[in-house]
Amino acid sequence: MTRLIGAAALVAATALVAGAADARDRGGDRAGWHHGAHGAGSARGGFGRLDVDGDGEVSLEEFENPAAARFAAMDADGDGAVTAEEMVAYAEAQETRRREARAQRMLARLDADDSGSISLDEMENRPNRGALFERLDSDDSGGLTREEMRAARELLRERARGGDD
Repeated sequence: MTRLIGAAALVAATALVAGAADARDRGGDRAGWHHGAHGAGSARGGFGRLDVDGDGEVSLEEFENPAAARFAAMDADGDGAVTAEEMVAYAEAQETRRREARAQRMLARLDADDSGSISLDEMENRPNRGALFERLDSDDSGGLTREEMRAARELLRERARGGDD
């Protein structure tokens, strides 16, 4: 029972730290770093924000002090100060990692013959978009409203989290 409580506490603490990193990144942290309207790596969620160097693991330093880890990752020359050029280089490297990961996910999803590339046939062999459109058009108006598109995004997010239809 003690182990179960300890494990639950660790999971809760991890979620709180990730949530705090998410919230801080959305509006800028106390040091004044601002990462845009959705934060750096917002698509990646809490883990991605804590994994500052993008190596697929959150180190103790990244976990305990994400702002210091992010600063260290930006300070390319290690002089203890971050220039605009270093900020741009860091942001570009982060965006490149996100794009590469997205391309790999797309390739894995569409590469039906596991060739390592996608053919036109594989690109065209996607689910029937007309049927999907009809399903999303909940009021049968023949068009998708902003609300219907939001509902579709929420449904997809819920499914990605393992929720029910």
